[in-house]
Amino acid sequence: MRWLTAGLLALVLCSSGWAEDPEVAVTRAVTDFFAKIAPDSTVDVGHVGEPDDMLGLLMPAYDPYVRVVSEDGTETRADVRVHPERFYVTLYFSFVQESEEAGEVDRKQAVAIGQAFAEAAYPNWSDQMRLNYVRDPGPRSSGRAYYSMAWKAQLDGMDTGDGVYLQISTTGRVLAYWCNVAIPHTFDEVKVPRWRTVKIVRDMIRERSEFDMSQLTIVTDLSLSNCYLRDEGPAWTIHVTRNVPGTWPGRMSLTWIVDARTGEVTLGRNHEYARMFYLKEWSTETDG
Repeated sequence: MRWLTAGLLALVLCSSGWAEDPEVAVTRAVTDFFAKIAPDSTVDVGHVGEPDDMLGLLMPAYDPYVRVVSEDGTETRADVRVHPERFYVTLYFSFVQESEEAGEVDRKQAVAIGQAFAEAAYPNWSDQMRLNYVRDPGPRSSGRAYYSMAWKAQLDGMDTGDGVYLQISTTGRVLAYWCNVAIPHTFDEVKVPRWRTVKIVRDMIRERSEFDMSQLTIVTDLSLSNCYLRDEGPAWTIHVTRNVPGTWPGRMSLTWIVDARTGEVTLGRNHEYARMFYLKEWSTETDG
């Protein structure tokens, strides 16, 4: 009986550890994050609330109020999102004003700044992380006066799902950080081949439209852990672009997520604009 009582007590204690109060877990995740990226700052976390998807990323997350006070007393707001179950910072936007005296950085310097930030902030950084792409700033009139870059992890040539995306201003400041910490999965779990996922999506498009399917360009990616799936398992990402030169809008892209184990389809990005995508004909530039 004593052994049974002790065992039940241990089970209760372990269970209570897993059922940590969300507000406490979110606060800890945020303070730990800033301890890594701005160790001399003071962080105030308030109004944790419930997980939501206000940013339309198809990934509900906690959106706490975060106030950051730097060592010199400067107070700023930061937009931070926290994973609703695993409690790590998935998204960070900085609202710090650019200094007029700050100099500019080149691409190499921006990448070095980005990697140093990612190594400090990202929980799963490892030797498997590879720089996936770097995009230079656009003209100031474009509103894209920053470098964008991403790192992804590869294992035996396969995308594991671990990834980091950063925006670095032309003055070298981190503007935005997004990450996904993959749940380990293996290629053995993938049961739906690439050709079948393409057919599934093409058939879905054909059922809703009457346009010429030769207008479509389809690109597929496989990830062993996809954050858009409820259990973050392996999935195919199907990028479909409809291109009709001489018309408006001329080019549109939609994304579908296909569970690589079951073939179940989840709508991905940009589907709020899907009605235009499916129209039989687009307007010519001379219309109106």
